[in-house]
Amino acid sequence: MNIHTSEGQPLSVKELRYEFPSVIDRLEKGVQFILIHRSKPIGRLLPYSWSVYTQPKALALFARPPARMRIRSKRSAVSLTRSER
Repeated sequence: MNIHTSEGQPLSVKELRYEFPSVIDRLEKGVQFILIHRSKPIGRLLPYSWSVYTQPKALALFARPPARMRIRSKRSAVSLTRSER
């Protein structure tokens, strides 16, 4: 696919699988991708430095998540993980 949009360069899942090293190189150069699966966009690949998660406000959510995002359980995280496997 050679179509470029303002949101990013289209990249199929198959291309990602077979051309992963070159995709990593292009990500390091600042290229954004729209991930395509079965002719439908399913996500974005962004260089880490462009990610919203590098902003201090977003990072604060991981350090102190809001109460509605917290999960409380009588079981430990280890036992919950083991039961999911």
